[in-house]
Amino acid sequence: MNHQLHLSLGPVQGFVAQARRTRDFWAGSFLLSWLTGAAMLAVRKQGGRIDFPVPDEAFLAAMCGSAPVTPPVQGTLPNRFRALGAAVEPGFDAAEVALAVREVWFALAEHVWHQDLEQVLRDLGDEQYGNTRRIWLRQNHGFWEIAWVLTAAGAGSNALERRKNWRDHWPPQESGVSCMMMTAQQELSGAVRPGDPSLQKFWGAVRGSIAGGEHDLRERESLCGPAFVKRRFARHFESFRHELGLACGPVMLHGWELPRSVPSVLHVAAVPWLMKHLEHATSDESVRGRLERVLKRGAVLAGLGERYSALPGIEDALANVQLDRRLAGVDGGVFFQRTAAETGDLDDADGRLFMQGSLESLRDSAGLGEPAPFFAVLMMDGDRLGAQLATAEHQPAVAAALKGFTARVASTVARFQGFLVYAGGDDVLALLPVTQALRCARALRTDYLESFAEAARATGVEVVSTLSGAVVFSHVRRPLTATLRDVHELLDEVAKDRVGRDAIAVRVWQTGGLHLEWAQPWEIAIDADAELVIENIAERFRMQEDERFTSGFLFRMKDLAERLPLRAGDDAERRLLVSLVSAELRHSGLRLRRQDGAGGEELAHALVDQALPGYREACADGEVAVRREPWMNPGAAKLIRFLAREGRID
Repeated sequence: MNHQLHLSLGPVQGFVAQARRTRDFWAGSFLLSWLTGAAMLAVRKQGGRIDFPVPDEAFLAAMCGSAPVTPPVQGTLPNRFRALGAAVEPGFDAAEVALAVREVWFALAEHVWHQDLEQVLRDLGDEQYGNTRRIWLRQNHGFWEIAWVLTAAGAGSNALERRKNWRDHWPPQESGVSCMMMTAQQELSGAVRPGDPSLQKFWGAVRGSIAGGEHDLRERESLCGPAFVKRRFARHFESFRHELGLACGPVMLHGWELPRSVPSVLHVAAVPWLMKHLEHATSDESVRGRLERVLKRGAVLAGLGERYSALPGIEDALANVQLDRRLAGVDGGVFFQRTAAETGDLDDADGRLFMQGSLESLRDSAGLGEPAPFFAVLMMDGDRLGAQLATAEHQPAVAAALKGFTARVASTVARFQGFLVYAGGDDVLALLPVTQALRCARALRTDYLESFAEAARATGVEVVSTLSGAVVFSHVRRPLTATLRDVHELLDEVAKDRVGRDAIAVRVWQTGGLHLEWAQPWEIAIDADAELVIENIAERFRMQEDERFTSGFLFRMKDLAERLPLRAGDDAERRLLVSLVSAELRHSGLRLRRQDGAGGEELAHALVDQALPGYREACADGEVAVRREPWMNPGAAKLIRFLAREGRID
């Protein structure tokens, strides 16, 4: 009789979201995929077959030493899967799969230990070596929580969820000083309190002894064992080899070359500003010359830290105006007045003054001011796939659709100048410039729907599935961990639970707190041409080239939203509201166009439509209808202004 293995690996959100820099963010997602790959290989070694999701064969081949010409750099394997063994007997050892995951994690941790810590800790003495080694072994042996169930083929699909309610993973209690990345874990020096001199002695020695230590470990940064592996494994992954000892035979695992840097939030935030200057440089030699001075001075002052992680499109834009492609790697911090003083060689006072003067000259020449200090995190997730997978005849179609969707994601994110952190199954996680994030979300939804349509044509089975998204626009000085935690919450609690799925939700966070929240079902958020209505409205206001008009009108609209309650379903009140907004448009001096309608009513209607929150509601006949809240969301006006000003609030 065939059996099914259902397996999941965690902690997922915590491991990914606990990040002090974007590199940690990427590393967490990659490592989760890599560990899932180890589990898949262990299943196959026992004769099992992974039927959902369809594995990324290139990723698994790379793990076995057959990396393609361009080896994978993003995680593409989800942290949970179902394995169907066509010839698996009741003797299939599911526990060995879980043991394999723990074994490969510890093997990688030991590889990092011997490359980075063994010698420096020997030099620090036996007592320090022993203390740190005990912490390392305790944390890396007991870190992962793995849940699995082995069921008869066709058994209920919620078996894994029920198994996860049976908690049998209890991490050991931690004492001492907390890790700065994973605060529930003890940092590795074993210091008793934060001010202990041994803390800085330990981390100073580690930072000074490892390759790239000054870049990978900031001053006064202290990490636990799993966080140290997360931070440093990419530098040593290419030399990693481990023979996975399974009862049915060994599997040789290989690492491969990985990027040692990923785009920083400052780099992502600066991209729209940089691309606009490069566009100006095509027709203005003065702008080109001043931009070249800024980039070259930035390279001298702060180096080319983004050389291998520059977002797509920058190098080509530089070449288009005959500038060195390598200048795409200039540290993004040099472009911002508030961070320039903290970037690069802090002792080069003359260089900083020259840089400041060059930036001021460029701003005067191009008239574009300083970069907006915001970047975007995009997360997308399929809706109610579990219900579809509960029907056996749907499973091949869903697996084919998700394989097709995953294959499209990387190119779509790159088209919008984003950095793809993770794409596996129906999940996507990416960093994007403010000006591209919502457009990328809309394009990914189109990819998702098209992938399911193609799978239906190929398999003859139609499966209806939708994709919800969340975009958090975050200030560059806001802690990254908080931003990553918030995008999960926004997706789950707002886009899915409150709006009712098949929705897009947005938040903008300043350093001082939440600036706005806006969400709509996709059928309200996009028009008949599948374009984002709120982006089109923002572009309309951006074209006015009159900051007083844009700010004044949108503040008055926000005031209307806060003062004018509506009765649900009252069309007369809604028409009155459209008339009031239309009158404000005319009185504010908007230069109307034909497509804005008579007196701007079509534009006013679109504004009101995006400001009235929509949500899905189940009807008595089993259908789902889109309803409207009887109030206007002031966040809509704030979001339009934020997008129109390309990420500027003040």
